Amino acid sequence: MAKLQRADAHLILLYEKVGPYLHASPYALAVTCDVGNGEPGIVFHVRQQPPLEFSAIAGDIVHNIRSALDYIAHELIQANGFSTIKRTQFPICASARDFDNEAINQGRLNGISLRGYQTIDAVQPHQVEASKLPDHPLWQLQYLSNRDKHQALALTAIGASVNVRFTHPNGNQVSSGYVGGPLKDGTIVARMPVEFFHPQIKTEGRISCQVTFPEGPVRAYEAINALQRIREFVGVIIIPAVERLLGPLPDSLKFAYHGLPPAVMALVRYLKLTNSRLRRGRTHLRQDNRKRNAGRRRASADRHSNGFRSGLFLHDLYVERRWRHGDNSIEQP
Repeated sequence: MAKLQRADAHLILLYEKVGPYLHASPYALAVTCDVGNGEPGIVFHVRQQPPLEFSAIAGDIVHNIRSALDYIAHELIQANGFSTIKRTQFPICASARDFDNEAINQGRLNGISLRGYQTIDAVQPHQVEASKLPDHPLWQLQYLSNRDKHQALALTAIGASVNVRFTHPNGNQVSSGYVGGPLKDGTIVARMPVEFFHPQIKTEGRISCQVTFPEGPVRAYEAINALQRIREFVGVIIIPAVERLLGPLPDSLKFAYHGLPPAVMALVRYLKLTNSRLRRGRTHLRQDNRKRNAGRRRASADRHSNGFRSGLFLHDLYVERRWRHGDNSIEQP
């Protein structure tokens, strides 16, 4: 699991690099007499984009975490007494059918035990509601990993929030601001009514600037927090789950708080919710297992005598699941 430890080191390095960049105020706010429709306002300007080094470090973090998951898949298969193949990989899928297709038809988990298969299935993005899929850490990891394969991960400076208060010489005040979305160079962040304008008007503003990913399911997340959240999902949810199958693993691979400033409470709430769903998922799996046990025992001897590989048995699960979902294009097992 050296890959996770390497990801931890890169997370700390990225935090150490981003801090000085933001402290140097790589942005500016400029007052203009016309931001459109004759209204005065304030425009956001980028003085210095994040260095390409940030993208390289973020790419290394994503690559190491993704490789660690693939390593887990290899270890689970070898622990079951089978050899891995070139296609062996930790699937990350948005639907149960896609997961079965990746794991069985494409052979990503060929040779894994039933418990190993269920463990990986239980942490998949398809276990959450469709509306919450973009917030699932593994789905975000999959997006970043696929993007990093073809191009460098783009990081951009954005204003997480901009609040401006205009004070008229007569004491009246008007507030305006901008919240959410990437702040590109030239973005209008505040407007002032034309009738409120005065040459001696006083302007006060506050801006919170972050380094983030500009698009995809991680668009709303500060970059370090997003990567930290993915890393901690692996440490809090996945490592303890596979530890039951592989034996004790180093504590450093589990929950890893590196002194970074992530939204800890939001993460804890999310993990509690995920744990609850995982427990419910395991209950359903146990119920399904009891219904299938009789058929498995009858077919067990024949399977083992014919050189049974768990991949063949998983195909039976795949067919049965498709049947339960109403796919009548195949025969019921």
